[in-house]
Amino acid sequence: MKKNLLGVPSETIQKNFCWNYHFTAKDHDDVGVLLAKAWNKFEEVKDLSPLERIAGNFPILWFGDMDAYFRSEIRVITVGLNPSIREFSEPRFFTYDDKKSKKAVYVAKSHWENAEYERIAWAYNNYFHINPYHTYFNCYEKALRSLGIDVSYAGEELGVPVAKNTAIHIDLKTPIATDPTWSKLPESIQEKLACDLFGKLVSYLRPDVVLFSTGKLDFLSEFGLGKPDFSYTSIFSKKLLLELYQNEGVAYIWGSPNNNPFMMIRNEEWDIAFSELCKYLSISAKPEEGVFWVVPAIPHKNLSHLYEIFQFEVMEGVFDFHVCETRGIIF
Repeated sequence: MKKNLLGVPSETIQKNFCWNYHFTAKDHDDVGVLLAKAWNKFEEVKDLSPLERIAGNFPILWFGDMDAYFRSEIRVITVGLNPSIREFSEPRFFTYDDKKSKKAVYVAKSHWENAEYERIAWAYNNYFHINPYHTYFNCYEKALRSLGIDVSYAGEELGVPVAKNTAIHIDLKTPIATDPTWSKLPESIQEKLACDLFGKLVSYLRPDVVLFSTGKLDFLSEFGLGKPDFSYTSIFSKKLLLELYQNEGVAYIWGSPNNNPFMMIRNEEWDIAFSELCKYLSISAKPEEGVFWVVPAIPHKNLSHLYEIFQFEVMEGVFDFHVCETRGIIF
């Protein structure tokens, strides 16, 4: 195995630091920038009544362990419209009090105001290990288990693998919870809450598989999808229940909802529907080719001290570090 200039096997660094790697393209936003944009959007709209009704409301850019997601051979995301008010009906997002003790504290307004993005990201990453909203996410978990690729939201528990691949969840319209739900909001409020974070986040995550279970038109238009590669119609109701679209190496799976994701599919035909879909599903876990950067920390807003950054290259599926240097990161 080749070693970089530090004498550390590249596989070790890939395993432990790979989650914050990103393209060197000028127009690419890394996760620290996206967190800042999420908070700025929330500050802009927080006085709207659908947000004010939710005590402790704050933006949730993703749900689940992004570290483990990027270590996965197959990257899977699930997509909703916006976070549920149930995310704030009881404590679900905890971060650490300090790095040494890791004493848990609930994410508070002060964490956002002080741009403590590393702590906020830690809360997002540990969501499924503490107190997730099971009623909603168990429905997606059922769909994930039916794909035959060994994937789960809780991909790792305390460093012990639960599944080979870790999925995370993001939202299409806005990372901000509303009361009432998105579909019941006036169009004028929807327009104020809408933002461009979703597309930028998908670009950052570069998923191999995307699962979506709400309005199909939103799904198709967002990803620019045409005709499906596979469709499943219920043998009972004759309603369209499941579709697979594949475009540029990414598999997009839409399922008909019934209050919760994929729940229009009855138990007695669940296995049949997904078994048929998997016959058409083609997933390539080959790494993208190009030059990437590994940053061993989430950059904070207005932080200007130096990070040690490792540059590595992927060519024909081969991972190789070839430069190690120090650069300044200024936001």
